[in-house]
Amino acid sequence: MNQQNTKMNQENLEEMLHNVANTLQPSKIDKIAAELDGNFETAQALLGFMNQGLHVKEVYQLLIRLNVKDIVPLLEELLDSSSEIVRHYAMLTLSDMSPAAKSLKLGDALYMWLRQIASPPQNEKDAIATMKVIKRLVEIKPIEPDLCTRLQSLLFYIPQGAYRESLWPRTWVEASRQLRDLGCLDKLQEISCSQKTHYLSAAGAIALAGNGFVDGDVYEWLRNTRDYYLLDVDEQQELEELLIKIGGSDQELAALRKQREN
Repeated sequence: MNQQNTKMNQENLEEMLHNVANTLQPSKIDKIAAELDGNFETAQALLGFMNQGLHVKEVYQLLIRLNVKDIVPLLEELLDSSSEIVRHYAMLTLSDMSPAAKSLKLGDALYMWLRQIASPPQNEKDAIATMKVIKRLVEIKPIEPDLCTRLQSLLFYIPQGAYRESLWPRTWVEASRQLRDLGCLDKLQEISCSQKTHYLSAAGAIALAGNGFVDGDVYEWLRNTRDYYLLDVDEQQELEELLIKIGGSDQELAALRKQREN
């Protein structure tokens, strides 16, 4: 009976994994995950698929929603898998659980992934991958010096031709924030004073101006209304004070205040 139940459970899980594969909508994946028992046995059964290299993307989507902490040691074992895709999605699952599983082994795996990405980025894929890895790394492991250099390279990267508007300027704003949070204001200063094409972002300019640095094109980026909707409440408040101080136009202040009201 137990073997029959196990087979039925496996079949049910496989059907759910197929359902996950057939939808790109997070809300629908949420509903599928909600139908599962969020216990160790269910998570372990899902890991069985991942270990075999089956439905790894879909298993990842369900595991980060179930968020069963007891499977962390099993996921860490998969970081040594002979399969690259299994290692990759085990790493993503560990780093995207809430909170992220903070382990040296995971940190090492993320750094290894980062080193495989071209720096400076050669294309949009490199740029986005770099940002994704760094956002995970800063939550898990002490930061290595080259991380700030990689973040700075994102602000020098300008997509050519068709690009995904959902990612830009959001990625530049996120890179600027990370540099601020990591205490790498010198990298932001270099950007603001560079003659090379760059995107400091309003967030980067706020970080610099708030620390008394207004050289280069800091004022220009403070007035970059394109970024205002991406700023958090504290950044918007600081920006309004800075714009008033530097004599920002009525149009810029109106655009900012409109975002603050939303």
